[in-house]
Amino acid sequence: MPYALFFYLLKASLVLAILTTAYAWLVKKETFLQVNRWLLWLNVAATLLLPIVPLPDFEWLPDAPAQAVARVLPTAPPSVATVPLSVSVPSTSPPSSTAPVSLSTRETDYTL
Repeated sequence: MPYALFFYLLKASLVLAILTTAYAWLVKKETFLQVNRWLLWLNVAATLLLPIVPLPDFEWLPDAPAQAVARVLPTAPPSVATVPLSVSVPSTSPPSSTAPVSLSTRETDYTL
């Protein structure tokens, strides 16, 4: 426990720095002097009290998004093998000739 005071002062300094920066950015130029005074006293009180408050254990945090996704998507998505590879598109006009039309590219031949 020799470092307890050191850690308390470190946490208090961090809280005071964050709250004072927020005060300077958000409220310092306001003309409500009574409100400004109260906010500065709240900064002092939070600086004294917040380092004493124990933080919860955050070991569960990395699993939380996976559990939320598992609740929304209970089954696995279909694999690539179950997706049909060929799709037939109905023709809107009758073919003009009976011979199939062949389109040729460098890599593959397509027959319509």
